[in-house]
Amino acid sequence: MVFARHGSTTQEYDSDKRAQAASERVQQWCPHIDNPQQRRELQATHATFGAVADRLRKSTDTYGSRAASGPFLVATQPQQLVTFSSADLTQALRRDFLDAGQGSVKKLTPLAGSSGGVRSAFAAARVTPRDMAGAEGTVIFNSAGAHISSHLAAVSLAALDGMNGSCPGVCMNLYLTNAGVEVSAPPHTDEQDVVIVQTQGRKRWRV
Repeated sequence: MVFARHGSTTQEYDSDKRAQAASERVQQWCPHIDNPQQRRELQATHATFGAVADRLRKSTDTYGSRAASGPFLVATQPQQLVTFSSADLTQALRRDFLDAGQGSVKKLTPLAGSSGGVRSAFAAARVTPRDMAGAEGTVIFNSAGAHISSHLAAVSLAALDGMNGSCPGVCMNLYLTNAGVEVSAPPHTDEQDVVIVQTQGRKRWRV
């Protein structure tokens, strides 16, 4: 498990060579993005995941296993990696068909329709801002990098390219927890490498 923390730097991450490589790569595969803030986010994401890849390679044994590797922190540059807020999600829910669930990734309970009311079969599977507001636990959007493509697809691509072959792919999930929830997720283990980027609010992580 890896935590990317905003607001500070480390020698491992903040290297001119890595930042320059990230800038060049983002220009290659996202030449259409002309928003300076979004471009900086993609470059920071690319560079951060490059630092993650370096640590993972160092933690991989001769048999290709990283089972013995413990959690570690990658501190980032002051700018955020992803400026995706609850307001952005509300906009995406109103624009796109998105489904989500509560529980765990392996056993999800559909969230849509929990707010009550009579809805068509199509609408019943679609999550609304009202569903989100009434959620009692953490809401999970699996593969958000693909389903909220207008905002997060480029971020997923930056992360994958930054990993530079150290993993077969990147799947970006989105987790949202309303205020007042004491336990976001029960103790569990993951079979894959996990990188956590917290973009809004406060949460205590125990690993």
